[in-house]
Amino acid sequence: MPKISIIVPIYIDTEQKKEFLITCLDSLTNQSLQDIEIICINDRSPININDILSRYPQIKLINNETNLGQGMSRNKGMDIATGEYITFVDSDDYLNLDMLKNLYESARENNFPDLIETGITFVKDDSFANKDHQNYYSKPRLLKPNEQKSNILYISPSACNKLFKRTLVNNTRFINTKMWEDYAFTYSLYMQAKNVLNSTNGDYYYRKSATNSVSARSYSYNEDFPEIFVVIEEILRHANPTYQEELDILKYGLILGRIHEISKWQDTTPEVKETIKQRMYAEINERYGPLPENIDTGLLSMLATVPIIEEYKNLYPTKKR
Repeated sequence: MPKISIIVPIYIDTEQKKEFLITCLDSLTNQSLQDIEIICINDRSPININDILSRYPQIKLINNETNLGQGMSRNKGMDIATGEYITFVDSDDYLNLDMLKNLYESARENNFPDLIETGITFVKDDSFANKDHQNYYSKPRLLKPNEQKSNILYISPSACNKLFKRTLVNNTRFINTKMWEDYAFTYSLYMQAKNVLNSTNGDYYYRKSATNSVSARSYSYNEDFPEIFVVIEEILRHANPTYQEELDILKYGLILGRIHEISKWQDTTPEVKETIKQRMYAEINERYGPLPENIDTGLLSMLATVPIIEEYKNLYPTKKR
């Protein structure tokens, strides 16, 4: 049994993304922890990448017959994963070469917790590839989510900077949305975990704002924007009921955070942005009502921005608990 299974959904539609993919796969195949399996799912990429994938014979390759999207492709990878832990990497990101070794050694030292997370470094190029970050490593903290419930408000919802014990994941799978499929998966498993090992090392390198990167979707008009409500309902459906107060903060925080991103859309007029925001505010109120009292502090811990909270409160005044 390999120590870690790495699942990489791949959809390449530009030449630049081909270069990103090479950096990604190089960082995986050169990990200092050798006892791993790498599962790549080619999600019907319109650009031929066989020349790239053939360079890495150690990779287990799945070729989708139709384009399934990131979440469903990850699910196919999980169906064949055999590692003690499972992790996910986006094909335009890359890892510190010691990331998996350090996380697995920390897991061993802490009796193999259910979930392990590391920090994310936002990058725009390959300058961090093969860089030695040993001097930045800090001792990880072992957390018990059910005793420290507020920690859920501070975790990254990304599935990519985490190791999930395969026995924790069990039959949990990603939902079929085009955006934010990580959220339902990560938050649901966090609430199920008995122990979480948290490291602040920024050894997952996430391409932020690159024109053709996965993250760039946040900077353009998106007709699938209302899918955030589908994601929230999935989190609530699988939620640990003892997290009731945290779930209130989480559902409003995630939605308001996405509304805040509308202001970053670079291809949309201010009038259209405002119309969409008002429509989303009305949908929040219809589904969940005004903000409950005394959750502003928790919301600020998630959002770090006051105006978006105040905008909603001005439209739909706070209700008493």
